[in-house]
Amino acid sequence: HTSTPQKIEGVEIRNFGQQGLLGRYPLHFHKCEDSPDSLVKKNVVRQSNQRGYVVHLTNKVTLEQNVAYDITGHCYFIEDGAETENIFRENLGAGIKVMPADRVAQLSAKSGREETDGDFLGFNGASVFWISSPLNYFYGNVAAGSEKNGYWFDTTGDRMYMALGAFEDNEVHSSHQFAFTVYSPGWRPRETAVIENVKVYRNSNAGAFLHATRNVVFHGGLFADNSGKDVFISRGDNHVFNGTTFVGQTSFTSKQAGCNGSSGQRVGIHLDPFRFSETVLGDYSGTNRGTHVYNCQFFNFTSAITGCGSDSRPLKFINHQTFVKANNAPHYIENVHFDVSSEID
Repeated sequence: HTSTPQKIEGVEIRNFGQQGLLGRYPLHFHKCEDSPDSLVKKNVVRQSNQRGYVVHLTNKVTLEQNVAYDITGHCYFIEDGAETENIFRENLGAGIKVMPADRVAQLSAKSGREETDGDFLGFNGASVFWISSPLNYFYGNVAAGSEKNGYWFDTTGDRMYMALGAFEDNEVHSSHQFAFTVYSPGWRPRETAVIENVKVYRNSNAGAFLHATRNVVFHGGLFADNSGKDVFISRGDNHVFNGTTFVGQTSFTSKQAGCNGSSGQRVGIHLDPFRFSETVLGDYSGTNRGTHVYNCQFFNFTSAITGCGSDSRPLKFINHQTFVKANNAPHYIENVHFDVSSEID
């Protein structure tokens, strides 16, 4: 709790954090305001009982080349959503675990809001990077294993419309729920947010879950070996995938290592921009569009290769989208390569 520049480098922090007690974290920048000369570099936090690296009402701190392992609750944690222009560069988080429900309840009682470090809503929860404020900078980080999510943009209130600082060259694998998610309430930045060269692979559910979301562009990058869907779009507009590669099955993963859904399907992009009041209900004209897929490549999505069901394919629609004109955005698919001929169902 100081505006004096802090430099923390080469420190191991083990078995810190007190579950259920607000503010008791291994490493915590607390209400330091603007702190552009503070640096947290090459440290290790492990066996943490509550969260990892926490930035709270502090701006412009650099966290670089740190490691976090065996963390209970959110790991790299932007606490209130008012934190901006912090830099997260080349950090690693692995082995992130769900916090027990009774301890999450204790935290919530003290903070006055619903904390989400546990098994939130049954499918969200403890994340390697919990991002309540998009106006920060993420470069070359690796989210390497969580019982729930990898990168979770949890933007509520006015932050739903906040611009992205930067998100470049990040990776995520081995998440048990969503590798990259904006649910809920969804993220609708007024300025286009570019997710640059993200690598999303070997996650147990969806690679990217874009729910009630607009104006997000994936440029370059790779999605591979994700169970179920590489990308699941639900209720959104103005999404772009440009120059992205999607691989249903690589030689590094055995067949049927993950086949999600009742049909056991493996899908590249699940197109479902079904509109409702939170997006642009009734507006099917003008410049709004659903999903634009161009200069992308799709490989190895057949059931013969993946070992998954016959519903497996590179591009797929949910059928409830296709009947009511006012509930649909136009999709654009241009210069797309498939290794085998495939229907868009």
